[in-house]
Amino acid sequence: YPSQHGGTAEMAPEPDGEAVKKPQLNAGEAETRPFSPFDAAFRGKDITKMTAQEFFDIIKGPTKSPEGEKRATSFKPRSTDVLTVTTPKTGQTWLLAMLRKLSLGKDYKDVDAKLATTASGEGDGVPWLEHAKSVSNIYDEQPGAFRVYKSHLKLSQVRHMIAENPDTKFFTCLRQPHDVALSFFRHMRGMYVERVAGGDATLFDSTFTVNDFAKVDLGYEQNLKEWLSVRHLPNVKVLFYEETLAEPAASLRDIAEFVGVALDAELEKQTLDATDYNVMSSSNVFMNVFPGGGTYGKGRESLSKQAGDDIDQRWAAVVEPGTGASSYEALYEQINGKPFPFKESASGTCSNDGLQLLTSACC
Repeated sequence: YPSQHGGTAEMAPEPDGEAVKKPQLNAGEAETRPFSPFDAAFRGKDITKMTAQEFFDIIKGPTKSPEGEKRATSFKPRSTDVLTVTTPKTGQTWLLAMLRKLSLGKDYKDVDAKLATTASGEGDGVPWLEHAKSVSNIYDEQPGAFRVYKSHLKLSQVRHMIAENPDTKFFTCLRQPHDVALSFFRHMRGMYVERVAGGDATLFDSTFTVNDFAKVDLGYEQNLKEWLSVRHLPNVKVLFYEETLAEPAASLRDIAEFVGVALDAELEKQTLDATDYNVMSSSNVFMNVFPGGGTYGKGRESLSKQAGDDIDQRWAAVVEPGTGASSYEALYEQINGKPFPFKESASGTCSNDGLQLLTSACC
């Protein structure tokens, strides 16, 4: 679809059925809550006259409040708490599901909704620390052995928390920036189509392409750069999405060791089964996990050359000067001292040991 805001590449194809997922309530959430606060946010607004940034600003509206951010930045975690603090679309939903399952353990039943972020600030899903509706429940007890939190705060907003709470565990996720752009586009499309447009993608698809949302600066490169400066701290874990994608079992063991969970064979199997991409993308609980995602390399393929180059230029301006790494893949190899998990094949698809990537990760 041509974009009204520049860029001519076709929209990344979406699998059939992607636009019909409906939000599922977590246990304890009121059955009478409004279907979508996003519908009210877009009421009377013409998206065909918006830039992607303006569209994103409206999407963020129902989730943000000054009170929520103030409460989040002054949060006093327990020594046993685990906080995931990331920029959007880097694999946080996948990580949260793994952490919550590790917290619940292998004998806990009825885990599906408990692995996802709570949509209303109520119930027993994972709390979003600074969410407008989470200001009243972030100190509540949670099911499982330890509490787990989601946040999109900047490192500068939680750096004091890391320093003052040396036993509290902090995670962030890094992901190939072109894939972040594609996942961000899919998420914006899904949010509008499913929660505002009643499943009809026509208006969104005739207005925006992935290239438009690639122009939105999520602060990813700056956040990556800042987190690298604290990765040596014993209570900080920096995860590379692609490493977990390539070796989910090995990554799960590493995550479990970091949070102090004894991972036996049965708990490992249950956790990998519950957080398999096909399971999560087919569940109405995980509203930001869409069929056809969970891959490496599709981002660059989906973007126009100009949009891809713009992302490369952001990297060159923000990350490369301080690290010497000319690309995300080079940064991975520099930090980990081993080859990047995936390589581009002659056909242009990205593979690991010759297998095209299709599953086992989260958008």
